[in-house]
Amino acid sequence: MKLQEFMDNLKALIQDNPDALNYEVVTSKDAAGNGYDVVTFNPSIGVYDIEDKDFNPIDLDSINAICIN
Repeated sequence: MKLQEFMDNLKALIQDNPDALNYEVVTSKDAAGNGYDVVTFNPSIGVYDIEDKDFNPIDLDSINAICIN
């Protein structure tokens, strides 16, 4: 998902549920919902290697992703 789509979805969610601005933000451990954690870090930019499933916030020469937790 691109950041624009994520932001559009957040805006719609907030418009329909204004109280959501006061809710905790959580992330699921997997698609099956086998656990959840509170998002504790600010978003950061970096390089995501889709083959290795690795995110590197240090190598900023070829930024292609935003990490949310």
